[in-house]
Amino acid sequence: MQRDVTVKDDCIIVGSTGGRGRFDTFKFADIEAVEILRVGEGAYKWPVMILELENEGFMTAIASKVRLETLADILHRLELTVGLTGWTPSDSDTRIAVRNEVTMDPERLRGNIEITDITETEPRLMTGLQMALTAVIAAGPLLLSLIGSIVIGVITYQRWDTLSTVDVCLLLGGAFAAVVLSFMYLMRIGQFISARYGISRGLARMQTRTSAYFSGTEDDLLPIEIFDRESWTSVVSQSTDYGFLRVDRTSGILKYEGNKSRWTMPVSAIASCRIEESIVGSEADDKAERRFFVVVVSSETNQQPWEEGMVFVRTEMGKDDRETRYLRAKLLYDQLVDACL
Repeated sequence: MQRDVTVKDDCIIVGSTGGRGRFDTFKFADIEAVEILRVGEGAYKWPVMILELENEGFMTAIASKVRLETLADILHRLELTVGLTGWTPSDSDTRIAVRNEVTMDPERLRGNIEITDITETEPRLMTGLQMALTAVIAAGPLLLSLIGSIVIGVITYQRWDTLSTVDVCLLLGGAFAAVVLSFMYLMRIGQFISARYGISRGLARMQTRTSAYFSGTEDDLLPIEIFDRESWTSVVSQSTDYGFLRVDRTSGILKYEGNKSRWTMPVSAIASCRIEESIVGSEADDKAERRFFVVVVSSETNQQPWEEGMVFVRTEMGKDDRETRYLRAKLLYDQLVDACL
């Protein structure tokens, strides 16, 4: 007998045994404590999780693939009282880990970052119409295939008595194949064609800016997106800005020209540079999506620490798996570290 257990932001949802479609929801406000027992600590051959409620308790087994310390960290981060032998609570977000890091000598830090907001009179690197077009290029076929599948489903249902078995199979099979193929197009081709289009339009629009750092014709501009930390582990992650970064090794300066802001920073002001890996979902899920951000931390600006999480925009078509995303982050990271050392 198996149960699907889901830990959400405010409750724990437990599916019924036998797959009967019933769910028990335990609000955090009603849970006094959570006790996790290892194998051998109870009368069971599995680890178990016990929810201590006001007048009763609820117990469910824990799958062997789930690391108990990770589960305890997740529940602790959600402000539940957790008991697990041999585990020490941590307030850090265990969904984020450092993969590569270089830290500079604090005594050698010189200079500061200079940030300027793009004024309303300056052209944006991407207009609203162009942003909509990039979405159509990437996801348009999938959206059309989904709409078509719904239409075919309705027609098939309405004409069920008049259609032969072969006709039904052809209609439904064709609709399913269209969705699968359009999804593969999105994942393997569409999003990268869309990225190429966005980059080309951004460079063209940059040439119309009178105060831009770049002419838009340079060969060493790196297209990047910038994300704040709150979005790193979000299911839907939206960049705060996007633009072009130039690592000028001759002058020892980083320059960024973005859609919303531009900044310049001497490499001597970089306090550290690292690659951080974030997990979307639960750390206990080996199949959860992994994202990689190149984080640059500078010397303090206006008595405040400054950092940016950057993603190198990918334009090569193919499978964008975990290793590919890491290698793309490593490419940007290596260029930044090379400029610093």
